[in-house]
Amino acid sequence: MFDKIANFLAEKWVGVIIIMVIALFLFWSIGYFSNAIYGTKFELASCWAGVVAIVGTGVLGLGKYYTDSKHNSEQGKAPIK
Repeated sequence: MFDKIANFLAEKWVGVIIIMVIALFLFWSIGYFSNAIYGTKFELASCWAGVVAIVGTGVLGLGKYYTDSKHNSEQGKAPIK
């Protein structure tokens, strides 16, 4: 079960990050408007923590991709799966 989830995330990591950004924007929008309309005291700064986490995930993914491409395959040849 965990292997299937991990493989899906590894294969589709760009799509997962895009979905996370869209979800974060949606939740931030709901919180922003609920502050304005209902005075719910939603901490808008918490969204920046989410942005940092998502961007950090993307940067780590790019770092992994670069390292795998540069150091784990022969120059000019596609890696063997």
